[in-house]
Amino acid sequence: MSVMEHDLHRTGPHLFGLFLIYLLTFFGAARADDEIRRRAETWIAEGRYEEARAELLLYAESVPGTDAAREARFRAAGLERDGEAYRAALEGLLAEKEDARVRLALARYRYALGAYEGAAEDFDLAANHLAEAERADALCWRGASLIASGRVDRGLDILLRVARGEGTPAERARFLAAQIQLREGEAGRAAETAAPLLEGSNDFVLPALHLRAKALLASGRVEEARAAFTEVIDRAPGSAESVEARLGLGAAEQAERAAGGNGYYIQIASFSDGENARRYLEDRRAEGVGALSLAVVQEGDKTLHKVRIGPFADEEEAERARERLAGQGLEGHVVREDGE
Repeated sequence: MSVMEHDLHRTGPHLFGLFLIYLLTFFGAARADDEIRRRAETWIAEGRYEEARAELLLYAESVPGTDAAREARFRAAGLERDGEAYRAALEGLLAEKEDARVRLALARYRYALGAYEGAAEDFDLAANHLAEAERADALCWRGASLIASGRVDRGLDILLRVARGEGTPAERARFLAAQIQLREGEAGRAAETAAPLLEGSNDFVLPALHLRAKALLASGRVEEARAAFTEVIDRAPGSAESVEARLGLGAAEQAERAAGGNGYYIQIASFSDGENARRYLEDRRAEGVGALSLAVVQEGDKTLHKVRIGPFADEEEAERARERLAGQGLEGHVVREDGE
């Protein structure tokens, strides 16, 4: 037997033994991974989040530097109840390796906290590494983040570009864009943007119909607005949209009664800054105050943005409404349509 043959004969069983150990270790790790995953999922279903999180972190420590470890740490971060610790865990994962899914989670967290500038940047970074549908969704939320941070024109432009696509992200972008247009006083454009959502079946049909009703009312097309508000109520009587639609329907009916003459309003605030006025109006609307509108009035060299409720058919009706609002903690005074 040659020296080479002798060495092969001697080392062959040893190499086979190492290979066998490798296989056993690999399949054992896979089985352990599956077992940990099943155990963690069971505990999550039972609400035992801390135990599930600890189990995932323990597993991550046992296989450091692997994709499985990163996955376990990411899942454990999702179970973290402390916000700062959650953010730190996500940033730690990103420091090791750029990951679109982790970046997206961080963007959503920042958006929820109101850190809109940071959220917009993270949504943009995530979008660069996502597939088409997920990319559109990330860009949609980037647009919303920019708008929330005050960069309305830029955010609206992104939303309208995403809206040209198809699927849920495009539908969401279209609806958000229409909302912003209505808020900015562009009722006609808002109705036009929302119109495609009223066709076919999607998650935004009812909200879009309600938005269209508000746009019609803002444009002075009272009869059409009444019909649209009524349709919202008929379609989903117990929905949040139907509750708001009833307020809108009341405003439309008041506008009809006041048609043909000067109406009366309850003025509840006045601002020199239009954005502050719109923000105040939206806050009151979120509190359930209905029939709100914004009047822009020139007084000498000053432009005032007046937030008001109405119109009411006559001064007596407006005064009764003012007293009811005062009893609810919302002060105001009655004015004629011309703001006097």
